Amino acid sequence: MKGPKYRFTIRDFNTAMDTEVKLHPSSINSKTGYFISPFLIFHELVSTSNLFVRDSSMITPFALLLFGGKLQFDSTAQLVEMDSKWLRFRMNPKIGLLLRELRRELDLLLRAKIENPGVDLSVIGERVVKAIVFLIEKG
Repeated sequence: MKGPKYRFTIRDFNTAMDTEVKLHPSSINSKTGYFISPFLIFHELVSTSNLFVRDSSMITPFALLLFGGKLQFDSTAQLVEMDSKWLRFRMNPKIGLLLRELRRELDLLLRAKIENPGVDLSVIGERVVKAIVFLIEKG
């Protein structure tokens, strides 16, 4: 049984224009009939008969919010916007505040690791790492 046909777009950050792409036929995801999240990341863009993405992986919105671009929070509108309104997520303002704090703590941990590669993040950031793992797994 064939799965539904998905339409994917990528955004050119220089022009802010969306371009339709397809999953490359050699990609495992091209045979996937169902994605639990509407977001894919990819490694390679190939132009042949169409514009294709290869080496793609589905990601959850929380993974995107934690590891993606710059976030702006609008608690009045209950929105979190990424990279100057490129993506918008509607969420409860309390969740937005918790997300902001978690992202800040993650950034501090990553900065500590860059400054001291020998530091064990599972020790100094155990609660933050566990929270991030939980969100990504249960997302």
